[in-house]
This record gives sequence, C-alpha cells and structure tokens, in this order.
Amino acid sequence: MPSYTVYAAYGEDRRMVRIYSFQKADDLTAETFVLARLTDEPVELWSRSRKVARFEGKRRASPTEIPWVCR
Repeated sequence: MPSYTVYAAYGEDRRMVRIYSFQKADDLTAETFVLARLTDEPVELWSRSRKVARFEGKRRASPTEIPWVCR
C-alpha cells in the first residue's frame, strides 16, 4: 500500500512542513482523504518523492474537528 505525506505552508515564509503521513490504496483515495480534511492552509500531497497534488486552502473540515492527527 502506497505511503503518502501531507505538507502544509506555515509561518511568514510559507515554508512547507510535514504534518501527516498515512497509507491509502491509490492516489484517488489519498486525494479524497486530504480533501475531507482541508482547512484554510494550502497543502501538498506527496507519495515519496512524487508530488501527487496541491490543494489551495479551503475550509472544509468542521471547525471543531482536528483535521490532522500530528503537526
């Protein structure tokens, strides 16, 4: 099963930092997983050294939900 990592832009310089790693069956399933957890920060989805997608920040997760388990 492929491994994926989500990177988010944080700080004044908008550097990308890893915030969450997970495994899903394929890219489409991984993208769906990320879309359900988007907040206002832009994020990038990577599978090892391959960039899968970039998502511009949009509030989709519930305001009371913690979308990413680790930061």
